[in-house]
Amino acid sequence: MPLTGCSQAHNSTAPVIYLALYDFEGSYVDDLSFKKGDRLRKVDADETSDWVVCVNLTNDEVGYIPTNYMKVENNSPETQVWWFACTRERGEQRLLKEGLTDGTFLVRPTSDTNSYTLSVRWHEGDGAPCVKHYKLRMSEDGQTYIGLRKMFPTVNMLIAYYQVNDDGLVCRLTTPCPRIVKAQQGSRSVNGESWWFDAGRHDAEALLLKKEVVLGSFLIRPSAGPDSYALSVRLQHGNAESPFVKHYKIQTATNGQVYIGIRKMFSSIHALVAHHRGREDGLACRLTEPCPRMAPVVHLRNMEVDRSHIDMTVKLGSGYFGEVWKGTLNGKRDIAVKKLKPGRMTVDEFMTEARIMNQLRHIRLVQLLAVCTDCEPVLLVTEYMSNGSLLDFLRKTDRPKLEHSMMIHMCRQIAEGMAFLESHNFIHRDLRAGNILVGEHYDVKVADFGLARIVDDGVDYLSKGSRVPIKWTAPEGIVYRKFSIKSDVWSFGVLMFEVATSGKDPYAGMKPPEVLEQTVKGYRLPKPQEHWLPEQIDPYYEIMQQCWKEDPASRPSFSHLHSVFEDFKVQTETPYDDI
Repeated sequence: MPLTGCSQAHNSTAPVIYLALYDFEGSYVDDLSFKKGDRLRKVDADETSDWVVCVNLTNDEVGYIPTNYMKVENNSPETQVWWFACTRERGEQRLLKEGLTDGTFLVRPTSDTNSYTLSVRWHEGDGAPCVKHYKLRMSEDGQTYIGLRKMFPTVNMLIAYYQVNDDGLVCRLTTPCPRIVKAQQGSRSVNGESWWFDAGRHDAEALLLKKEVVLGSFLIRPSAGPDSYALSVRLQHGNAESPFVKHYKIQTATNGQVYIGIRKMFSSIHALVAHHRGREDGLACRLTEPCPRMAPVVHLRNMEVDRSHIDMTVKLGSGYFGEVWKGTLNGKRDIAVKKLKPGRMTVDEFMTEARIMNQLRHIRLVQLLAVCTDCEPVLLVTEYMSNGSLLDFLRKTDRPKLEHSMMIHMCRQIAEGMAFLESHNFIHRDLRAGNILVGEHYDVKVADFGLARIVDDGVDYLSKGSRVPIKWTAPEGIVYRKFSIKSDVWSFGVLMFEVATSGKDPYAGMKPPEVLEQTVKGYRLPKPQEHWLPEQIDPYYEIMQQCWKEDPASRPSFSHLHSVFEDFKVQTETPYDDI
């Protein structure tokens, strides 16, 4: 329904035009529904928030739209060849690859995701190469700068200037950092194509195996090795119950042409895709549509919602913090609702923490969407994950079907979410398989971050019956009540044990006081054996042991753990299918 009473504010600047990346159905009467590909004009060009008022240029309807479902039709930094949506550590890894020269650079989001950082490769004299990072700041009048004496109207103009002048930087910017694969095929970039996904093998499978994806849907992605590509295609043979994904290695000949089968060569990836969209020609089926992208979580405009808008339909479980229900918001959107036990906190204390949790937004974190605090029980509304807790998922899944590479994939996703919390100096304090939720096809997210702190009343854990499970808690957390991100790393090691043993109880047969006593003396969980080959479990168990170092400072960071799992050898790109 159109939003009444809205008109475009007078503004001398050019209008902001959005292009819709996904379909959206509004939950409230003043939301503006739209379809993928619609063009929308922002009503107030100065407005900046998760939700803005727009007019749909297709039908002239006006209403609120979620900005994370849009991309701006302009020359924004995110559309440039030097833009990388990566962390500081991954940016450094890219820039320090062999063969790159001084001045190679990239621009990435800062850890708070609200600004940019320029990262530049450089070395001094005969020293080893390193990476210098410069935060791009914004003045009150909207200009961008590194040093106050030199201001620029846009980020793009700043980059263009420093490609000509060093002017205070360690060196002049030379070449944008190359991507894992060649940025160009022929004269066209693969970046920005609807079928191009900067994703790994298992992420590609998770996307292609979603229920709404059709036969022949495909994507092109980076492959293991320099300048390599893979084609991933969704298939389903005959009356087979389950769809599956085939992967084809795209190779490059010495003359620059690309091919899957040597008998058919193409001038570019674009030409290869166009050919196989017209005919199978050796593939298991003709390529149909590019894989649809997974829409991001839409946060609500107001954090406090009316209870009458929430319908709780199925009780999913209960625990120390309260009951968990599946429900719907306004009868349209699936949600999970946590009913907190009464009397655990004041509303003011709760809202302080809840606002922080609401701002911690990452694809690997279960998002807090809203709260109801008008009366008890307090309700927390989060996104809904269809396969429940990782602990239940592990225990009910046929272990031989859960390949060790998929376990590594799960651990990588959890480490990625925890690395985000780490970058924001946020401690989980209750990290375990029971607090990881599973979506479709092994898509896992960290849940309940912040809840332990919200309800903590300062009482010793042991005297309260192990409110936070002793078996997952680092010794310094139990003995001295010292919690840090490194105590979360300890918990992550125990979670790895759960993953490797199909959800077995750690320290089976030992009571919590005995666990504490033995871990302080140096005892650690044994190496998981069942279903594992030595070459698979040994490096995995080494990571677990690093997480259980007695000195918290000696334990790895989650950022490091994430990079370790990204490079873990069980995620090699073999086998591929031939044509």
